[in-house]
Amino acid sequence: MASVPIEVLEAIESRFDDTKNFRLDPGIATLAQRLAEHRLASARNPVERAQIHRLLAARLHNAGLRQQALDAAMEAVTIHREMGADGRKRETAAPDFAAALTNLAVLLSDAGREEEAVAIAQEAVERTRVLAADRPGQYRQDLVIALTGLAKALSRQSRPAEAIGIAEEAVSLCRELVLPDADARISLLAQSVANLGSYRNECGRREEALEAVEEAVGSFRDLAGRDPAAYDPDLARALAMLGQTLEALDRRAEALSAHEEAIAVLRRPAELLPAAHLDGLAASLLGVGHLSDSPGRAVEAFREAVGVGRQLVAGGLASHEPKLAATLSLLGDRLAEVGFHDEAVAAAQEAVEIFERLAALDPPRFQGGLQAVRGCLARVRSRRVAAPVDPQLARAADADRSAGVRLVGLSLQLWRSGREQEALAAAEQAVTRFRTADAADADETHTGLATALMNLAGMLGNVGRAGEAIPFGKDSVTAWKRAAMSSPGRYDGSLVEALSNLGRMLWEHSEFDDALEVAREEVDWSRRLAEADLEAGLLLFAEALDGLVVFSTRRGLLSDALDAAEESVQAWQALVRADPLRHDSSLGGALGNLCKILTAAEREEDALRAARAAVTVFRALARREPDRYTQDLEQCLSLAVAAADSLGYHDLVAALRPFLDAGRWDDAAETLAEIDVVVSHFVGEVGVLRSVDGSAVLETLQDTSAHAQGLLIEHYRTRDRGALIRAVQLFRLVADNIGPDGEKAVRNNLANALRVQFETTGDAAAFAEAIEIFDEVLAGLPDDDPATSAAISNLALAWHLHYYRTHEPSSLTRAVDLWRSAVASPSDGPPSRFERFHKLGGVLDELFEIDGDPALLEEAADAFRQASAGDPQNPEYLTSMLGMLNRISERTYEASAVQETDAGVEIQTEGP
Repeated sequence: MASVPIEVLEAIESRFDDTKNFRLDPGIATLAQRLAEHRLASARNPVERAQIHRLLAARLHNAGLRQQALDAAMEAVTIHREMGADGRKRETAAPDFAAALTNLAVLLSDAGREEEAVAIAQEAVERTRVLAADRPGQYRQDLVIALTGLAKALSRQSRPAEAIGIAEEAVSLCRELVLPDADARISLLAQSVANLGSYRNECGRREEALEAVEEAVGSFRDLAGRDPAAYDPDLARALAMLGQTLEALDRRAEALSAHEEAIAVLRRPAELLPAAHLDGLAASLLGVGHLSDSPGRAVEAFREAVGVGRQLVAGGLASHEPKLAATLSLLGDRLAEVGFHDEAVAAAQEAVEIFERLAALDPPRFQGGLQAVRGCLARVRSRRVAAPVDPQLARAADADRSAGVRLVGLSLQLWRSGREQEALAAAEQAVTRFRTADAADADETHTGLATALMNLAGMLGNVGRAGEAIPFGKDSVTAWKRAAMSSPGRYDGSLVEALSNLGRMLWEHSEFDDALEVAREEVDWSRRLAEADLEAGLLLFAEALDGLVVFSTRRGLLSDALDAAEESVQAWQALVRADPLRHDSSLGGALGNLCKILTAAEREEDALRAARAAVTVFRALARREPDRYTQDLEQCLSLAVAAADSLGYHDLVAALRPFLDAGRWDDAAETLAEIDVVVSHFVGEVGVLRSVDGSAVLETLQDTSAHAQGLLIEHYRTRDRGALIRAVQLFRLVADNIGPDGEKAVRNNLANALRVQFETTGDAAAFAEAIEIFDEVLAGLPDDDPATSAAISNLALAWHLHYYRTHEPSSLTRAVDLWRSAVASPSDGPPSRFERFHKLGGVLDELFEIDGDPALLEEAADAFRQASAGDPQNPEYLTSMLGMLNRISERTYEASAVQETDAGVEIQTEGP
């Protein structure tokens, strides 16, 4: 390329965009190096030189030249840092500096330098965030890329929980992006979503992870269909993530198919550009080795993974050595299982030798790996499995199983492409191959046949051939039961899925009683998973209960349906607590089903309660996705009105009817939420009594206030938000109807309830209303009123709570000033006076952590002294005082030590 004129190279360069292309990336990298050398020779502007290095790093990285890319990226960042003193240049170069930091963070992470990567990535995000705040249209894409790099670095530093929050922000921003190149936006979003799925999987959030990774696979599959050279590697990576996630969910057969497809997709890129793609190929080969029930296929995969690992290490990727040793250890285990003892020992021994060398260089990092491979070597040496009686027959069985796995994967690909008949043919062949293999090895338990049967049954059922599907579905259930019995807990999820499919097919074929029995068995098996505290098991349990509700209801088994419906609601509530956004629609549906069954059982009060809960769920969903959930909201409102009407709550029905007739579903839901049945009852009673006897009205309002207090206590005890909302409604009702004599006390109760509502929900409007009421109550009290100090304390508590919720220092300062006023109030007396001194000491201590003023600590100590002196029997007061005095003492000692050190330095500097 040295003989090609620069003008020609630049013309060629102009034809390439930033998209990766495994066929062209090696050549593009060579061209980029030649042009960078030419441009750097004449470039004097440091901004231009940094940009040349940054762009070169990106091209080298695409070609898998990691070390050269890292060198170029570090040079780009170094140049930018050296420009720090030149403000004008620094401002002009800010976007390129942020991009250079983002590139460097990714390359450091790939090189295993996790701590440096995190620091650089955080700086990149900070700088890019500033740019995006000023010009979001221009720099939001850069912010997405920077956030993605930070999340990746955090994950590799074993901090996946932190990575999730960063990745979620990247996905959210990416969904809002508008780019000229639609494929570029889809690719960036798919990459962000795939990474998010990976981090969720690391944190055990399997179902969420699966949803994200499946979205990414679908997007990359579409992109790769249009431009395989650009997007096949991304598709393979997403498929590998899908395999890992499915394996974590114990869906091993699907996981195996995903890894097999990833291998097939990545082979060509790995051949043309091994430096960039061999490590991805090795990862999926390991996945196949782990998951395959066929010893032959597992050994084949591990052997190839070892070969890939050797190639990576020979190519200078020393960071892959621990992976190579771990793969050799796995290969040794598998070889020992099938009777290749000498080869197994050799592989395990080599793994030990690699880790011994690594542990000698870095004991803390590699000692654990060394112990693990030594354990494997010991196992392999002690395991001398007899060779198969008929090796040729065993190899044939393994070949059939390998073919069966590939045919299952092919059938799924064909099905997703809409080629149903070809998919069915491949699925039938897969079943045949697995049956042949199992007949030759009848004593072994293999799940491949169970998977193939379930796959074929599902496809037949989905094309309306339930009668043909049922025998395969029954055989699938039998096969999964055998696997589940032989390995307790390992295959229960697959068995539940097979039972679910069989029950649905039996019902569609009008075999109702059999379908009901299968549904009951599905519930029994999924209950075992749920009791093991597995989120995936709880989800299967909830879905199984929903199916049993439907079948029992249609067969007229009201008692069975009610039991299942109540248990289903409980299961979905548990899932919603873990992940509200994923499961809330299912909870709403379960509540709606429960309402219908309770109505049929003539339990109208419970039915109304279920309907109102369902309305609350679907109202929130309809606000987010009106086209999808408005109809559900309408149906649940109709259920609520029917239940209220049958109970005689005519005022509630009358309040809802105008909104329902006008199709104003959200207004109707809001009215239903505001007019609680209990509140509706009291409003009606107050209205009747007002025209008869004022004293009776007062008595009713007192009862209402007492009921509200009870609801507030229930909320404190159970954290039931519904009880809190009803308490606020009732206090508001009393405040609106009671006379001036009791108004201050009642409004104070209302304000306290609103404060609790803000504490629980973060509702800013509730806080604002509470503060307004507290201020009004305080303004109406003279300084010498005994209630004044209590009113000030309520305000102080509210502002202190606001600080906890918002972390606004001004709120804490406001709370401190109010507590000072509360303890200074002459109307105050024991024991509350001492409690308020204690509160003052606490908020002063918190303010010191922000402000750093030592006088605040002294004031806090004095407040704690006052509290302890007033109530010396209170251990909390005494502990707080002693703790504060100890802190002051430690600070005094530290300050003294610093002064002595400073003095010593001064003496030394005066010497010769």
